[in-house]
Amino acid sequence: MNYLVKLSALLVLVYSSSILDSESKATIGVPCTNSNAFVISSFNVNPWPPTAGQTSALNFTGVSQASMQIGTIGYSIQNQNQMWYNEYQNVDQYYPASQNATFTYTMKWPLFAGTYLFQMNMHSSPNTQVIYSCWSFFFDLY
Repeated sequence: MNYLVKLSALLVLVYSSSILDSESKATIGVPCTNSNAFVISSFNVNPWPPTAGQTSALNFTGVSQASMQIGTIGYSIQNQNQMWYNEYQNVDQYYPASQNATFTYTMKWPLFAGTYLFQMNMHSSPNTQVIYSCWSFFFDLY
């Protein structure tokens, strides 16, 4: 009997935790580069999960590890056919070392159902080949 009570309590905790995760502003995704020039501490997508053809607010926070000139932030979505759709946010701002920064962008999601890869790249200025930070996650549209 005691075992059933413990198991029931565990199932309630797991279920309620999954509800909170889907409704909360939990960090979505993982870093996708070894460059630690700009370290992201949180990356939120609201609403989450995305809805086909709708928009979500992307909000991420981090800290510059060295002085840097951020030029653009690229937001890319790869579809099932490995084709990329790209949007860019112009920043063109200098950040000294140890500077906290928050960025917000409104992302429009694809119209069609499927599994997609999202990737954000923070580019240097004027040399856009230098990537200060990268973040990615998979998402499904139904």
